[in-house]
Amino acid sequence: DLKNKELIAIAASVVADCKGCFRGHVLKAVRAGATREEVGEAIAIAIAISGAAIVDRTDVANEEFDLVRKLWENGGKRDDEDAEETTP
Repeated sequence: DLKNKELIAIAASVVADCKGCFRGHVLKAVRAGATREEVGEAIAIAIAISGAAIVDRTDVANEEFDLVRKLWENGGKRDDEDAEETTP
């Protein structure tokens, strides 16, 4: 139904950081019968999902940093490379 679609759109707007979208979808959701609590729940879910995505990206960044650190410690060579230079 329209109310649930607009609640989903509210959550998507929060994740996308689209203020204009957010305002428009909140207005449409309220007109479709959404309560303050339902809008708040949609926002809370979006924030929780966004936070989890940040944690995931932090893990990836830490893994990449470890690879770069190993390269630096090995004089720019990967563990699987010989002493001779290789073409990537």
